[in-house]
Amino acid sequence: MTAGKYPSCTEYWLNTEDMTFRGEFEAMYGDIEDPWGCAAVVDSLNNRLFLDLVFHEREFAGILDVGCGLGAFTKKVQERQPQARVAGCDISATAVRKAKAAYPEIDFFVLDT
Repeated sequence: MTAGKYPSCTEYWLNTEDMTFRGEFEAMYGDIEDPWGCAAVVDSLNNRLFLDLVFHEREFAGILDVGCGLGAFTKKVQERQPQARVAGCDISATAVRKAKAAYPEIDFFVLDT
């Protein structure tokens, strides 16, 4: 449960009554500290396996995390590929502002097209 506008984070982006896209990401990131729960699972086995599969014996010059949210996973990517220019983008200016504050060494920006 949230203390915000809707009873769950899902309802900020989806109207569960008629299953239409609501897209209220600014309100969601303003009302809920970590709406997707990413900070709690950033070191999960699934994430570690994903990073191992993607980056095993590979080095990239640049990496863009689309839908970076609060940036915790983007930071993990940057740690795995320290030689790369790592950036994150999200539709929510609030999420990007919070990501920049948490990880100032990473380039985060808003993209909504």
